Amino acid sequence: MSSIQTITQESSDYHFKFQSIKSKPKQISYMGEFSLLNKPIVAIVGPRIPSNYAEEVLHMLFNYLAQYDIVTISWLAPGVDQIAHRLSLKYNIPTIAVLWWGIGHYLQKSDATLIDIIVDQGGLILSEFDNDQVPQSYTFPQRNRIIAGLADLVFLPEAGKKSGSLITVDFANMMHKPTYGTPQNIFAPNSQWLLEYIQSGKIKSVIDIDTMLYQHFSWRKKSISQSNQTLKNQDFSEQETNLLVCLSEVQEAEIWAIAYHLQTSIECVFPQLTLLEIKNAVHQPSPWVYKISWKIA
Repeated sequence: MSSIQTITQESSDYHFKFQSIKSKPKQISYMGEFSLLNKPIVAIVGPRIPSNYAEEVLHMLFNYLAQYDIVTISWLAPGVDQIAHRLSLKYNIPTIAVLWWGIGHYLQKSDATLIDIIVDQGGLILSEFDNDQVPQSYTFPQRNRIIAGLADLVFLPEAGKKSGSLITVDFANMMHKPTYGTPQNIFAPNSQWLLEYIQSGKIKSVIDIDTMLYQHFSWRKKSISQSNQTLKNQDFSEQETNLLVCLSEVQEAEIWAIAYHLQTSIECVFPQLTLLEIKNAVHQPSPWVYKISWKIA
């Protein structure tokens, strides 16, 4: 278990990203890899009880995030935030958790094992509060401003009425940080305020996550060999694996040829190819022609 370190505004290693935060923190306690602050950071925030839609969006987001040498940040709360941390761990993406109480206080909680895992896998835990600080109403928004200040991009899969995630959006807007959200059904409770923020221009609507990330982080995109390792670390069903093996032999094929090779129907192959597209394992260079994204070792 890593020990808790503390720096102050007067410390030589007080990071410049904290300097840019309005009402910059007087001190920062941390555990883990402090140098992660030097990398581009994507903040992912959302409700404590996410919809199935939000979880699907997050899985798609991380299929693309895995192609970049970046870091994620969230606040370790149940729901979207813990999903973001756990997906980061799954895809070997370093992740930062910002607490709204003292690190020492959190370490006494039953779910503190997640902190151990994040730190052990090269992540970082941050708090601006004394180690024994308990959560208070005023500590919640203070944490949100730190997340907005450290992030280079803020992403919300959804946000319902009076969602605390929108506090982060307000801070991000004040600091001129790009902020994106995925639109949803206008009747969905978990999308009401996100849609209002999109309409007001506080959040940019995104339907193509790949394009969003490339526009901001193209210079951090991993090489094919690095992405290939990420692909091999993913979990594929037996049907998906058979499709990938088939495409690895020919590299590119029309859907009917793939179905013929696997001795099955187009109706059976198409849903599997769609799932592989979502996982960014295959893509279509032209309509109904599928090509493997990376070489399968």
